[in-house]
Amino acid sequence: MADPNTVFQAFMAAGAIGTAIGSFAIYKAILENNEEARAGNEWNRRQTTITMIKEWNDQARSHIKFLREKYSDLSDFDWKASDEVLKKKLFHKDEAKKVLLGESEESREIRDRLFTLFNYFEYVATAYEKEVVDKQAIEVSFKGVILNTYTYFNAFVQIMREERKYEPWLPLALLVSKWTTIEQQSGSIQ
Repeated sequence: MADPNTVFQAFMAAGAIGTAIGSFAIYKAILENNEEARAGNEWNRRQTTITMIKEWNDQARSHIKFLREKYSDLSDFDWKASDEVLKKKLFHKDEAKKVLLGESEESREIRDRLFTLFNYFEYVATAYEKEVVDKQAIEVSFKGVILNTYTYFNAFVQIMREERKYEPWLPLALLVSKWTTIEQQSGSIQ
């Protein structure tokens, strides 16, 4: 007859081996699921990026066109230009206040278009920062126009902040600051 201690030790060893094999199998399954999840997330990220780029025509293009027609300096505006050039071309505070607080049809239309445009840019910025989109594709497609438009109409954002006592389009402002800092550090700003 077998020694009870030996049987017990064999039983415990088998249990430990079974536990180790089971743990390894669970770990392997988790890794495989994570890889599948990452692949699914990457696919979703690309789809969201494509959708966002397609939405450009509906969400922004007509507003940019309107604003470029209204403010001709915006068409050839470059946010990287020297301070002297920027000062001559920027949308100034007096105009920004007139647009934000004005009751004329023209002021309302400009204000509505800026709100719609900045809301869309905030949507893009939020998706970018939350990594819901392909960051490189967003930079290629949107970075220049976002930086140009935000910089040109920065006085409007400042007047909104002063009048409404909150930070309008905060995710957009943070992304613009981040991109501008990166550009300054890389030496690409004049």
